Amino acid sequence: QIGKFKKLGRVFAGVSRKSFLGTLSGIAEPSERRAPSLVAELHLISQAIDFVRTHEPETLPGAWSIYKELRTC
Repeated sequence: QIGKFKKLGRVFAGVSRKSFLGTLSGIAEPSERRAPSLVAELHLISQAIDFVRTHEPETLPGAWSIYKELRTC
């Protein structure tokens, strides 16, 4: 439902290590939610979100490049 928010203006999201990712993944410890966080961030970027706050700034650009390539396969 990101499109509803985009109609209002720029959208900023921060999902890294959030509790909903723990619920979805079964990972209780926030510091161990790197993979679920990255997947959620890639999803947000794929939905044309404007800004993503991340705990993994060195990982996200490379992951996004690979994600884009995989989408064209």
